[in-house]
Amino acid sequence: MFENYIYEKLLVYARQEPTIKKFILKGHHQHRKYNHANTLSISEKSQIVYRTKTREINEFDAMMFTDDELYFVEITLVKSVAKLKKRLRKKRALLQTIFPNYKIKALIILN
Repeated sequence: MFENYIYEKLLVYARQEPTIKKFILKGHHQHRKYNHANTLSISEKSQIVYRTKTREINEFDAMMFTDDELYFVEITLVKSVAKLKKRLRKKRALLQTIFPNYKIKALIILN
């Protein structure tokens, strides 16, 4: 329920913020479901994932693009941020490889 509430707030923000050029959100907001290897795609579970041929590498809750920045959104209810920090470093490194022309930033939403 927490994630759904945050998703709706993010949708409203993304529509009202003129600097956001593209907003991608996982979940029922996706109409097409792609599941390609070695790329970011929408999985059959409507998640934004990066997968190789055999396994899923990373999953993203949402992504916002401006002219020169890419924000990946992490919504979590975890008690300890130690594991979260490791996951965020992995996600940021992956996105820097995929999108070298963007400054990669994280938007972290905790309960």
